[in-house]
This record gives sequence, structure tokens and C-alpha cells, in this order.
Amino acid sequence: MKNYITIYDIKNIEQTIKEAIQLKKNPYQFKKLGNHKTLVMLFFNASLRTRLSTEKAARNLGMEVMVLTINDTWNLEYEDGTVMNLNTAEHIKEAACVISQYADIIAVRAFPSLTDKVKDESEYVLNSFLKYATVPIVNMESATAHPLQALSDAITIEELKVTSRPKVVLSWAPHPKALPQAVANSFVSMMKDLDVDFSISHPEGYELNTELTKGVAINYHQEEAIKEADFVYVKNWSSYNTYGKVLDVTANWMLTKEKLGTAKFMHCLPVRRNVVVEDAVLDCENSVVIEQANNRTFAAQIVLKKNIKCVKMKTLKVVKIGGNIIDNDVELISFLKDFASLKGPKILVHGGGKSATKLANKMNIPVQMIDGRRVTDAETLEIVTMVYAGKINKNIVAILQSFNCNSIGFSGADGNTIIAKKRPKLTIDYGFVGDVVKVNISIVKILLNNGIANIFSAISHDKKGQLLNI
Repeated sequence: MKNYITIYDIKNIEQTIKEAIQLKKNPYQFKKLGNHKTLVMLFFNASLRTRLSTEKAARNLGMEVMVLTINDTWNLEYEDGTVMNLNTAEHIKEAACVISQYADIIAVRAFPSLTDKVKDESEYVLNSFLKYATVPIVNMESATAHPLQALSDAITIEELKVTSRPKVVLSWAPHPKALPQAVANSFVSMMKDLDVDFSISHPEGYELNTELTKGVAINYHQEEAIKEADFVYVKNWSSYNTYGKVLDVTANWMLTKEKLGTAKFMHCLPVRRNVVVEDAVLDCENSVVIEQANNRTFAAQIVLKKNIKCVKMKTLKVVKIGGNIIDNDVELISFLKDFASLKGPKILVHGGGKSATKLANKMNIPVQMIDGRRVTDAETLEIVTMVYAGKINKNIVAILQSFNCNSIGFSGADGNTIIAKKRPKLTIDYGFVGDVVKVNISIVKILLNNGIANIFSAISHDKKGQLLNI
């Protein structure tokens, strides 16, 4: 999953919920996954739970975190072709690209204006980062959606449900200010995708976008709607049709303990006590708002875990050198100087040239070549191991260090990085010559991410204790 903009970016929601619950049991099991990766969180609006839970989630994965409050930076311009001679100082085109250089993942929180429906629904802030950033984007609440909250809500319901198909009701509640529909929108989308008995209750005039609520039962009578519910999720939102307005509502829609009955009470927080919900509900054992808030960490963590797997390493350069360079000291030094100057992660693979043949001759060990390939019997294997993985490999590493190129020498047996199998006998028996069957990149990636070049000799193993010339 490259980006997490809406809940539909998750391919299998039920499986992801299960993964998050398992992650909760051992939050640090993927601590190395985020090593040397950075999450940049951009806040256009205030945050408490979202900021802290997302940062904690990133650190649980081993990531570094940077937080920027946009009000403390230059005013951004989003329109193309604008003459920027007023109050905007930087265009999103440059800003998104620059931030991408500092981040492996960018998380954005940007609320709607609630004055211009068309502009808000265009999600111009979030979509501008999607368009111009070069790294994955996570939605920490936008004009129309709050997918991290919805995932946390789904985790909470899955953990606490006592029936296979619980009755879940989303109920509107009063609030003195006009609030966005983002939380409600994402909760509706999430519940429609799960196996629950779901309905919505609100006063007339507070209908959400009908494209989202299509197929969902709507009840204008709160007490009737929440009767015998297993979960009651209370949330205020401003009018969608009379966009951004707070309408006059004569009926009392504040949730009380009497209305709640035996249902679990849910709310995303912050909540205004005795306006949205009475104290008796929040303070009773059926209130699960604290559990919801705790699950925000694991919702964010499972999302970031999936995002990290899509983070692209800077272009990896793999170079192989043969005997013509290895056998010529001048050519070798010149080549290694050029290799050292290459930017970004790099791997060098080498053989042994004529050095192995020279040593074999000195030791009176016969050398047999067929079609340019060395036949490697037991004695020859000892020679090539000493020369390839020993003298030549360490000589290359030493020269690279002299050019300020931090590097480490390997055979494929080291760190179990390359597994090979002995080449089968067909018309020719090449002896202890192997063909690569698997490359384990975990150690390689750690070193490359730390700026250390990998220098591989053409020696590996079969994981049964046998070295092989590859």
C-alpha cells in the first residue's frame, strides 16, 4: 500500500484489522523495519491524539519523526499559473518536492473550510501532496475523510464485540461549532465494508453525502435507532446540504445514560461533556473512548508498516568486474576510484582473475578450464576461497576506504546473504560450482541504508556446510 488516503486503499480490511490486533500484542516486533527512515508529519490544523499516536506508531517501527506546524512556515500556493504577488510565498510544487527529500513518508492533516463545498471536496491540499511529493502520503484527516480514525474504530469494535454481527449506530449529537463530516464519512465507509448491522441517526437536515450513505438505513429518531444497539458512535457534523451550517434542532440529541442502555459508547475525542454526551455516559464502564484512542497507535502503525514496504530505496547500482581489471593494478585503482564516486547505494561483485590460477600453479594444483569456466574440485575450492573471499576481496575494500568509500567485504556465506546449489552433472562436471537460488537482502539493505558499499566475492554456500564457487 503506497498511500493511505481513504479506507479503500486497504486491499483487505478484515485482514488488516487482524494484523493490527496482533501488532498490538507485540508493538516492537518490527522495530528494525523503519530503521533509517523518516516520517514527516505536516499539521495544517490542531491535533492531540493523531499527532501523538502517529508519532508513537512510527517510533514503534524504528522510524525517525519530524513534525511541522504549517502555520509556522511560508504560506503555500496551490493554484497553477498564479502570480504570487500577494500573501503566498511558496508553491506546493517546490514545497512537496523539498519535503520529500527529507522524508520517506509524509503524513498530512488539513481540515476543510466548510464554506466552499466544491473546493473542500476537491481535497486540494492532500491531492497536491499526492501529485507533487515523491514519497508515500498518509491522510491524518482531510476535508472529507479520517481513515486512521475509522481503522481505529473498526479495531475497537472487533476487539469488543460479543456477537458475530453487532448492531452499530452512528448518532449525530449537538455542538456549538460547525464541525467537518470527515470522521462520520470514514466511519460510514468502514462500517459498510464490515459485517455489521449498521444504521445512522440524525435530525432532518443533517444528511451526509448520499453517495456515501447509499444503502444505509437512516432513522430520524435517536432513541428508536439506538435501541438494543451493541455500539453507539456519537459524533457531531455540520450540515452537508446547507454546507457547513449549524441548523436549529429542537429535539434533545445529547446522548444520556438512559438512551445508551447496555451499548458500548464510542467517540473519536475530543468531546464536549454535557453538550455531546452527559458525564454519566463518559464515566461509565460502557464508555470505550479510551480504548479507541489507544487503538489509534496500532491503526497508524499497521498503515505505516504497509507504507514502509513501498518506500523505494534510492537507485541501487550493481557493478561486476572481471579478471582484466583485477589483474591490472593501475586499472583496478582507477576503476575503484570511479566506483567510490558513485552516489547512492552500491554493490560490487568480483571474481579472481588470474590470481587463483597463479596460486594453484605455485602449489602444484592442476587448473582445468572448460569453455572459459573453472572446474572447481576440492583443492581448487580452497584456492579460490582464499583468493576471492580473502586476498582480492580485502584488497578491494582497503582501496575503497582510501577513497573515503566505506565498504564491507562478503562472501555469499557471510550473513547467509546468498544461497546457492551445486550445479548438477550434465555433460560436464564442474565440481563445487554453484548456481544462486536465493538472496537474503535484509543485512544488505541495512548496510546500504547506512551508506556502506557491499563488496561480494564469487564464493557462496548451500546452507548445508558446503562452500561453492559461483
